[in-house]
This record gives sequence, C-alpha cells and structure tokens, in this order.
Amino acid sequence: MLRVSHTKEFEVSIKLDELPFKTGDLEPYISTKTVEMHHGGHQKGYVDKINKAISGTDYDAMSLPQIVEAAVEKSDTKTFQNAAQAWNHAFYWSCMAPDGRRQPQGELAAQIQTDFGSLQEFHDAFVQEATGVFGSGWAWLVWAGDRLKIVGTSNADLPMQKDELALYCCDVWEHAYYLDYQKDRAQYLKDCLYNLHDWRVTETRFELRHSAASSLDIPLVVSLAA
Repeated sequence: MLRVSHTKEFEVSIKLDELPFKTGDLEPYISTKTVEMHHGGHQKGYVDKINKAISGTDYDAMSLPQIVEAAVEKSDTKTFQNAAQAWNHAFYWSCMAPDGRRQPQGELAAQIQTDFGSLQEFHDAFVQEATGVFGSGWAWLVWAGDRLKIVGTSNADLPMQKDELALYCCDVWEHAYYLDYQKDRAQYLKDCLYNLHDWRVTETRFELRHSAASSLDIPLVVSLAA
C-alpha cells in the first residue's frame, strides 16, 4: 500500500507501506518469492523513482493521486508512468485477501447479474479480456457511469483517464505471475478471481461510485462491508 508523509528530504514523500497481509499469505496461488519481488522490487522501484522525480518540482506538495492527475493534464509521460504504476500496484494489493469473501452480495451482485448474466460469466469475460491485453498492462472491473464494464489497459494506463471508476484489477505484467505460472496467464487470473479476490473491498468501492469523481478519490484502504 501507499501513504503520503512529510520528510526532511522531500516536502512530500510517497512511502511504500507494508502489505495488508504477510508475504506468504497468498500461497499457494501467489508465492512468497513473487510477492517479495513484486512488492519489494518492482513496486518499490516505482515509488523510489517518483520520489526522485518530484523533488524540487511543482509535484512535491501533492499527494500521489494528485500527482497522477496533474501529470495527465501536463502530458508528463515519465512522471505519470511512475506515479500511476505506484498507485496501480497499491490498488492491486488492496483487492486481495487470503481470508476475503469470494462471492459478491447485495447491489453489486445484482448489477453483475444485469451486466454479465452471472458471476461465472463475469469471471469468464474478465479472463478473456485480461489474457487479451498485449504485452504488459492491467485488467479492470470498472463502473462506466451506468453499468459495469471490463477493460484492459496497457503499461501504466488507468481507466480513470476515460472517466471510468476502477473497482477491481489484476496486474498482467509478467513479473506478477511468471515465477509461479510461467506463460499461463489465464490460470493466474482464475486463481486471483476465485481464490484471492475480496469482494468486500469491491462492494465498498461500488457503494462509493456516486460520491467519488474518480477512483483516485477513494482511499486505497476502505472500511469493508460485512
């Protein structure tokens, strides 16, 4: 996860917080080695790069979401890529829990039925979209204003760039799964959906969809539904 804190080195520094679970808690679906490499290597690398990039700039008094939005407005690709990847990874980890609820309930369950036909059809469509992301990127369940959609994005891109509200995501960069699944991206996605996805988090974001202008406005750590 990420938080923003004041330090002597930077007026605002983006800090890499601890994961919301132990590094071995996602076993056997995502190995300890993958989590340590992914969080402590790749994600930390983005955090370090964005801290270096914002020092002494107009960004250094901004939160991470503000940096992402400002970089988009300025067409500042380098800053956007590092800031967005830091945010994307924090969002990704927040979607998972070793002891989470594996079935949607209430209003979101009904919306999935309306927009996809069934939970199984949603799972199938998500895997199809995510396996179809060419190269590196992300797959998202989003709220598109009046319905749920599944979208894929390349590299660091966010659905919020198209005014879509992110509710859930899977990282489909190879570093997220290659040690455990090799080239079998589809099985990695199925395990994330069936065995690691905490629907309580997704439901809470769905409940906030009308009060948030962007997913960046919703705290990464949310108060969970029952």
